[in-house]
Amino acid sequence: MNRKLYVLISLVLVPMILACTCTSFNPGALLGGKGTPTAVRPSTGGTPPVGKPTATKPAASGGGVPSNIPAGSFVYQVTDAGADDKKIEGGVLQDQSTTSEYVIGFGEKGALARYSVTLFILHDVKPGKITLKPYDKKSAAKGPSAAIFIGAWFYYASGGTLTVDSVADNKITGSFEFKASREDDPSKSVTVKGAFNQIPLVKK
Repeated sequence: MNRKLYVLISLVLVPMILACTCTSFNPGALLGGKGTPTAVRPSTGGTPPVGKPTATKPAASGGGVPSNIPAGSFVYQVTDAGADDKKIEGGVLQDQSTTSEYVIGFGEKGALARYSVTLFILHDVKPGKITLKPYDKKSAAKGPSAAIFIGAWFYYASGGTLTVDSVADNKITGSFEFKASREDDPSKSVTVKGAFNQIPLVKK
């Protein structure tokens, strides 16, 4: 066979064969370096191929607490507040417990903090769903109830639910949802939904 024809066929056929038999091609690896990772065809079973990690939605515990909330932290969303709608993720824990109940505060962090949720929880709290009663300013023991401070205004719970996932080792995990009316104008109200993970319970 003519040598020139042989070389020409080799130059055409070899790349075609490689393209058909390889699922990925990494030029850097051929040059002795690590190269750039390349995508591979998805596996139909067994160990998944190496590549970019697949994003997954955060798992939730029994009461709906996202698993990505760090221990000792919290998250809550304020809605129906117009310009004051906001999501608070983590911040300052404030313990104001009394001899009759746990009083846990979830404050926004930062010098310009404007938000703080307070949960009033009875000492005999157990896992389960608890109905939050309207906040009573005249009662010494407020729980089970809640309140939120926004800017210069207090909003007191008119009702809601506290779902306790667990109470163990003097720590509580759960979620809450309540509506609250502004102290000076009950016609103005907000909705608060949140969750917390392993918050210390301090009995006075």
